[in-house]
Amino acid sequence: MRRILAVLTSLALASCAAPTDSNGDGIADGIQNPSSTTKVASSNPVGTISGTVLTTLFAPIAGANVTLVLGGKTDTMGSSYKGTTDADGNFSFKNVPGASAAQVIISKMGFGTVRTPVNVPGGVGNVPVNDGNGSVGVVLLTELTGSVKFNVFTRTGKPAKGAVGLLEVSPAGFTGAGAGGYGNAVGVVSVTATVDDVGVLKFDAIPAPAELARVSSGTNYTLVIGALDENTDGKVDFNGSVTSWGGRDLYTLGTQTIILNDARIASALGIEATNVHSLTAGITSPLRNILKPNDKIYVLFTQPVLGGASLTAKIVQEDCATAAAMTYELSASGTLLTITPGSGWVNGAKYSIAIRATPAESTTISNTTAFQGYFFGGDPSAPKPVAAATFAGKKAPGSMGSATALEGGDRLFVRFDSPVRLIGGVSARVFFNFDINMSGTIGGMGDVGELGGMFNTGLPITLSEVGSDPANTFTCTNSGYSSRYEVTLGGLVLPPSGIPAGTPMKILFSKDVSTTDGYQSIWGVPVLPTSGELAGMLTVSN
Repeated sequence: MRRILAVLTSLALASCAAPTDSNGDGIADGIQNPSSTTKVASSNPVGTISGTVLTTLFAPIAGANVTLVLGGKTDTMGSSYKGTTDADGNFSFKNVPGASAAQVIISKMGFGTVRTPVNVPGGVGNVPVNDGNGSVGVVLLTELTGSVKFNVFTRTGKPAKGAVGLLEVSPAGFTGAGAGGYGNAVGVVSVTATVDDVGVLKFDAIPAPAELARVSSGTNYTLVIGALDENTDGKVDFNGSVTSWGGRDLYTLGTQTIILNDARIASALGIEATNVHSLTAGITSPLRNILKPNDKIYVLFTQPVLGGASLTAKIVQEDCATAAAMTYELSASGTLLTITPGSGWVNGAKYSIAIRATPAESTTISNTTAFQGYFFGGDPSAPKPVAAATFAGKKAPGSMGSATALEGGDRLFVRFDSPVRLIGGVSARVFFNFDINMSGTIGGMGDVGELGGMFNTGLPITLSEVGSDPANTFTCTNSGYSSRYEVTLGGLVLPPSGIPAGTPMKILFSKDVSTTDGYQSIWGVPVLPTSGELAGMLTVSN
């Protein structure tokens, strides 16, 4: 009897034990169709996530890797959150907590990678729903069997060797594909490559233009090329670029050409600073263009220039033909040119200077720039008075007359010992101590060009600054100040035998002592010798 009672008691206790839910679906084991919540275990609702992976030709992709990301973590429940597609391209994850926001990542070698969101219904596992499914539907992956290439050159026409390109191709696939089409484009395939020696930039293992031309009408390929430091000096020589095409464009147009624009200084080469002001400002005050005998010339360019044969500097004397001794050197930075005189700048002499330079960062010959100017030798603090003049007759070309006399058709020059300029007032006038009109007297009343008489008239001088050398290979910059003047013979009739060499001559200046009238030296000092005149002897040469 006792044994029977014990068995009955055990059965009764077993009938009162708490129900179990070994599969975690929220339904007590052994209950198929619960009709009462008293038969349901403590709720922990779960469901499934599934989908199908195909090519863009709707062929199944078997063995694709599928990873479920849940709550920012993977493998929350071990291997159940990673899997592969079957022979039909299907996959499924079970026992996924209800109301979960999840991400499904699908990838396979040779195909694009797709990431898509999915949710498990929140009511799964509760009455009357059991094991609800969150489906990603049909996912299409593009095939990475294509390649494209581009020709990449710099604006100078050279291959952009070493430039790095990033090609972004979209989409990597589609989600929600169905009878209505391919679905929503998702994902990007990114690959990098480097431009080779001949300018070719090639990308492999990407969606082919033919495939994307079929499945998409939008922009599919975006090529980003980085800035190029062609000479590896740490400075960008050519800017990068960003260009986009549709798959249809690349499929129908073929290889595209990209030109990288010059990143180097585009502005014309100029001079930032110099102690020869005329190089940047043209004709200016002589005092801004005076150099002491041993002063160096400094030219600071606005950008680096090339050295070697690309850089030339030449300085000539006032005759525009005789080269002045000097050397020049370009700084390591390529911006500072220093010119050193060989024997010193002569006090009171005028020089013309020409510099030709090519920007180092834009080396086409069309960007070569020539700078021209002038300067004077002297000490700004120690003005040199104009103390001497020479009177030089120059025979006319092919003259058959006397080689030692000034005759009709010849020219007469006055050369001072330092440059001067007529600022205002009356031109200086030249007189011969010679009976030009053969009247029997020198300097009689009304005698033109003869020294002596009170009312006789001298011959005016005009500026005869040299503008180019006789061979026209060098152009000099006129300053308005010169030691070279020409006598205006005008309608003066010379005697048949001419005026012989050795004839005494004088030049008389205005008596106006103002610094704004008459002649001034390069120091700004009026040219007024003590007697107001300079004397000399006529010379004649061919």
